[in-house]
Amino acid sequence: ARSVEVGGGTRLTESGMAVVTPAYVSPEQATASDDIDGRTDIYSLGCVLYQMLAGTPPYMGSTPQAVLARHVSPDMAPGIRTVRTTISEPLEGVVRKAMAKVPADRFATAAELRDLLGQPDTYELPAKSTGSKRPIWMAAAAVVLVVGGFLGWNATRGDTGSLRTNQIVVYPLVTPELAAADATAGEDIAIIVGHTVDGTGALRWVDGWTLLTDEQRGRMRGVSAETEQRLARAQGSARYLTGSVFVYADSVQVLLALHDVAGDSILARSAESVPLETEGTWREEAIRAGLLAVNGLLPALIPVGSPDVVDEWRDRNPAAIADFLAAEQLFRRARSTEALVFYRKSIATDPQFSLAAVRGSQAAIWAHELEAVAELVQPILDRPEGVPPEYLHFANGLAAFANGAADEAVRQLREAVTLDPEFGEAWMQLGETYTHLLPNEPNPDSLANQAFARAFALDPSGTNVLFHLIQQAVRTGDTAGASEMAEAFLRADPDPQLAREVDIMVSCGAGGPDAVDWATVSREAPAAALHTAKAFGWAVVPCSEAANRAALASGDFRWFSEVGLVTMHLLQGRDDRARHIIDSIMVADSAGSSLYLVAAAFGAGALQTEVRVRAQEILARERARHGERYQRLALPYLLWEIGVLEARLGNVAAARDVRNTLTGLAGQDDGDPRLAGMLATAMAAHVAVAESDTAGAIDLLQSLVPTGNKNQLAWNEEESLGPERLLLAELLLSQGRFEEARAVAARFDTSLPLIYPLYLPA
Repeated sequence: ARSVEVGGGTRLTESGMAVVTPAYVSPEQATASDDIDGRTDIYSLGCVLYQMLAGTPPYMGSTPQAVLARHVSPDMAPGIRTVRTTISEPLEGVVRKAMAKVPADRFATAAELRDLLGQPDTYELPAKSTGSKRPIWMAAAAVVLVVGGFLGWNATRGDTGSLRTNQIVVYPLVTPELAAADATAGEDIAIIVGHTVDGTGALRWVDGWTLLTDEQRGRMRGVSAETEQRLARAQGSARYLTGSVFVYADSVQVLLALHDVAGDSILARSAESVPLETEGTWREEAIRAGLLAVNGLLPALIPVGSPDVVDEWRDRNPAAIADFLAAEQLFRRARSTEALVFYRKSIATDPQFSLAAVRGSQAAIWAHELEAVAELVQPILDRPEGVPPEYLHFANGLAAFANGAADEAVRQLREAVTLDPEFGEAWMQLGETYTHLLPNEPNPDSLANQAFARAFALDPSGTNVLFHLIQQAVRTGDTAGASEMAEAFLRADPDPQLAREVDIMVSCGAGGPDAVDWATVSREAPAAALHTAKAFGWAVVPCSEAANRAALASGDFRWFSEVGLVTMHLLQGRDDRARHIIDSIMVADSAGSSLYLVAAAFGAGALQTEVRVRAQEILARERARHGERYQRLALPYLLWEIGVLEARLGNVAAARDVRNTLTGLAGQDDGDPRLAGMLATAMAAHVAVAESDTAGAIDLLQSLVPTGNKNQLAWNEEESLGPERLLLAELLLSQGRFEEARAVAARFDTSLPLIYPLYLPA
């Protein structure tokens, strides 16, 4: 476009703005500079490289103007290594140099960049700077050029130009100088007003709170109309809404004003008063007055031809809204169980409050109360009329998650964030899906980290999302990043067990097992020890072992902590220690035989004679107890374990018997037909391999997906189908389908199932 422009001797736009793609534009192009050379392309290539490594463009925003302003700002993009810790510092340094804000600071030629990308370790990192390379006034002037270029262009057109008439910035309301406990009242009422706007026809609201500085948030009374107008314009919003709360002896009044950005005028005002029932309880009355006031603005808000106003917020019960706000604050602080109580109270007061039901479903998932999800979200799915499409996909994703339908959950949640890329709650739930379920995608931990990072970038004040980011940072050795995030997480006063888990993770990750008082942890927080042991997993083996021993010493989680220790020992080739633990389990409980069976079939130590012999002894015992066909054995998981080993040993007839028995159990109403059906398909694949039907086995294995919920997948060895995933990878590898085999094997890149470390050596 620039070449055509120069050749023709004319500008392509009236205002002199360049034709650009905002995600990759250089600062000099963004400011329509005439002094542009090949180094602008080096910057753009740097942005592409950044996105290839980090998974997202370096700068994002809700409008093109916001993205351009971030390119021009002196602030560099977030470090790639905060998302991908496996990227080397020199490689990150090469990309950052390509993206230097000043052209003279970039590579002089593309060849220089190319050569260093081939050998990034030869790049000498510059000394760390203590400040920006150019004065603040230059950065401010550049941002003004970017925003001003767009606004000047809009002004010459004589209309709102790129300003969206259906987008309204809602600023926190100015509130009386009352008790500190009510400091968030203006923000809370603005949230209610914003959600009311969001549910009105095709309107969309932008939370003005996120646009303000901490100082401005602390004193809305001092924020000028010029500032509010400028910030709204930078967001591409044609209108913005402000308001004030007035508390009198006997009433509360809320005054709202709808402003026109382009015309610098007030389009409409609305004021409503409600009686003050009890002195000192003005918040609920203010919420009611705010709802009434926004209803008075609806005629001015709704564009011509919009559908009828939905009633998600109109005439909402103020008590229900107050409980909803309390729940939101608790959930954002990672106090999910308490939040769920308030979401339920909100819905009990106002059964038609669909937003509370959706958010309550997400809190129930975080609180491990999966049975509550269907109860909360199903009424919305049964009556979807009036629910915004992105929220409908979100609700379907939550329901799929609770049911263990990982691929469907991913599909629905990705639809939600496609419709609304700034839907932070959906990004967070997408991260949850990759963390707690097993969708058919490789590298789930990496995908989870990207989704959580996106959610946190959209809403840095929501500290609940930090929990999994801290776990991932510890697992990848980023102890500094983990410590920094942990400070923010713990400041929010989260759920005590989660706080304890974070403290254990960060302390042991940074200082090793000796940095934790395990005796105290075992006595006071054995559940936290068990959960951190699984979170450490194969990535931080010494800490995982120490945490499992602490959980075991408590006596509360004997089976799970012993399984964890067995997998850690086998992972490191310490078969004798593993066998000792399994034998001790079998003395107290025959369930220990499960570990011999799965270890002998596929796991670490699979070729060790003693493990194989011990497993075959167990097979003989089970045959004697249940007969050759195992007809009286109604435990699907034990049948599956026996059948897998039979097939692996070449005992085809015995493997067929197990397959047939599982198929029969899947058709029965009692027992666990879901699990029996899944394992019957798994056994059919193992039998096909034993019968040399490789193509049939691959088809069966590729159709097989885990169906357990997050709790079952985490702790039960059969639910995660580890042997079947390994078998599929082996078969694909044997056929020379290397990339497919690698993708299947990469699904083990997860900290989720307790049993997965057993399969990692294979």
